[in-house]
Amino acid sequence: MDDVTLGYPLPIRYANFMLYDMERENTKSLTISESKPLPMVSGLESDSPLPEFSKVRNRLKVMSGLNPSTYQEPVTGTITILISGAQHIAKVYFNDKADDPFCLIELKKKDS
Repeated sequence: MDDVTLGYPLPIRYANFMLYDMERENTKSLTISESKPLPMVSGLESDSPLPEFSKVRNRLKVMSGLNPSTYQEPVTGTITILISGAQHIAKVYFNDKADDPFCLIELKKKDS
């Protein structure tokens, strides 16, 4: 399968669907790491391969307003996204230099 469908590369679609699924399933926080398979998301085709962790991490950095380069120290970014007609805020903590690099995503509905 081609890595691009609907005009967006797989890591972009995956990152968006992951946030949508977090809201739909009322998941307040999610950690993804290099050593564990990424969770399945509802918006991808069932035969679609999962993207690489590093590409999803870089996409989340860009969505957070950060440079997608590797950081020597942990960094935090903020994503504002519209899900189901409501503004949501995702705080994303990146630790690129941990023994097992990870991203911790904390999603909540933006206060009115």
